[in-house]
This record gives sequence, structure tokens and C-alpha cells, in this order.
Amino acid sequence: QLVNKLNEQVKLSASKQAGMRNIQSDIGAAFASNFPLSLPKMAFDHSERAFLSEAVCFLLLSSIVARKGSNVRANAINIGLDRTCIEKLWTFSSDSKMKSHFSHFLERKLGDAPPSTSNLSLVFTSSKILSFSTLLLLYVKDSKASAQDIADSLNKHLSDLGVDENDLILEYSVTAIISNLVASSDVLGSLNTTICTLTEDGVANHVKLTKRCTKIVLSISMWLSLIFHGAKFIIENCSDGIKLGNHFKGLEKAIMKLESSGTALLAVKSLIKGLEVISQVSMPNDFDCIESAFRSCLGGILSAISLAKDCKVRLQSADNDATVAWNEGFFEYRTFLK
Repeated sequence: QLVNKLNEQVKLSASKQAGMRNIQSDIGAAFASNFPLSLPKMAFDHSERAFLSEAVCFLLLSSIVARKGSNVRANAINIGLDRTCIEKLWTFSSDSKMKSHFSHFLERKLGDAPPSTSNLSLVFTSSKILSFSTLLLLYVKDSKASAQDIADSLNKHLSDLGVDENDLILEYSVTAIISNLVASSDVLGSLNTTICTLTEDGVANHVKLTKRCTKIVLSISMWLSLIFHGAKFIIENCSDGIKLGNHFKGLEKAIMKLESSGTALLAVKSLIKGLEVISQVSMPNDFDCIESAFRSCLGGILSAISLAKDCKVRLQSADNDATVAWNEGFFEYRTFLK
């Protein structure tokens, strides 16, 4: 049933797809100049729902970034890139099935998660929005500056964005991205086990859907890798003797929470699942995104482990339960290699 729903999405008229792409390129160009950073571009056909969700989310983010460099702070306007805003971005860019799937991971429930949406465009768009907003929190203008200058600059950047000191803000957004990674991996796994019909349309649709899912796994794993790498860089600059502002301290706690809450480990396990389904894809040799997705998942695993290691060193932590959990994660990886 899932594959049939996906096939129906692929059968959008060519004219509608072309029209949506033209609109998206104009919207993307309009919003791009509003931000100090950008995500690596990935060509993707959006559904109308996904396109509208992306437009709404970028409009909200643009309103927040517009605060930067402005001396005007209207008391009536209470908007910032805080936990509430992240929750709104998730609400705007997800449907009810995605929310149910996400809740399973956020609450760290045991057992299989409920099925997520079949709307791949929405999964991609949601991941893109949440990754962008998370990287905006971790943005460092000059990575070659001194540690103190980096700390001061980042503290001001966070203040301008109206970031609060909620140490759960990164855990929330990264867990939502992980949920979408697992959802897209589940779809790809279903496609791997589906015997597509021998008709020309059936084979063509199956190949197109497989390639689409692989590109989503590639994108999400790449974004997770960038997030963990950015968080690690910030932690490395929290050395003793550096004066840290309140906003920087809040972000530091949020980064540490990625390890202590098990979010980094959850990312590793989810990326291992991505490796498993990618390795089972059987497509022609020119299907080059398979190798890129595989490498991207490996990069995400290494970035998550590296961040977790730095957090443990900074906390000087020796949590036996956490050690056992990480050993289980490494066992899953060794099992995959066999």
C-alpha cells in the first residue's frame, strides 16, 4: 500500500511539476539572500503541500533573521529562534503521521515506531527546514578567529536571533531530523523488498522512487553530519579561560544534551539503518547517488561519535549505562559489516 501511494505521487502531470519547479526556484532565490549560510543544494520535485510548508517556514525564519543588525526592538513583537519557534517549524512542515512517528523517538520508546507519512516531499522539506534552523543556531562567522572572538561573536549572533537558554532545543530539532531519516529509510527498505511489476511504467516508477528515497537519505545524513560537526567545533572552543556569554552557555548545554540524552547515539543507530537499506539497493551502475548516500551515512556516524567523545571529555563523565548503550550501538555496526 505504501509503494502504491508513492507511485500515485510520482504520476503528477509534467506540466504541474514544471510549474512548481519554476515557482520554487524563484522563492528559493528570494529567501537565500536573507541568511548568512546555506545548505548544499539538492534537486528535488516538491508536492504542493511541501512547497507551501517550506515557504511558510522560510518566511518565519526570515522574520527572525531580520532582527539582526536592527536597533529596533518592538515590545509587541516576541519572536526568536527558540524552542517554541522550532516546534512551530516542525508543526508547519509535518503531517499527523510524521508527528506520531517523531513522538516515538522523542520519548525514547521501545519497540517499532508507528509508520510515518508516504509524502516524501514533506519528509525532505521538513528535514531541510529543521537542519537549516539548527545550523543557524550553530553558525560561526569566522572559524579561524581566536576562541574568545568566536565565543563573543556567537553569543551576539544567538542574542540577535532571540535564542533562549533552553537546553532541549537541539535535542528536539535533531530528533525530528532523525525521525525523518528513519522514515525515509523505511520507505527505501520497502522498495527494496517490493517485486515491481514487469510493465514499463511499473519499472520506471520503482526506479524513480528508489532514487528519490536514496537522495533523501543522502541529504538528511549529510545535514546531520554538518550539525554534529558544527556542534563539535563549538565545544572545542569552550576551553578553560574563555569568557562565555549567557547565550553561548545555553547553547553549550544544549550541545552537551545531545550526548547525555542519547540523541547522538540514536543518530548513529539510525544512520546504520540507512547504511543497511542503501547496501540492499540493486540499481544500474549509473545510479551514482547510492555511493554518495553510503558515504554520507558513514560521515554522519563518525561526526556523531566524535561529538559524543568530546562531550564526555568535557563533562569528565564515566556513565556506565551510557557506555553500555554505546557498546550496543557499536555491536549493531559490527553486525552490519558482517
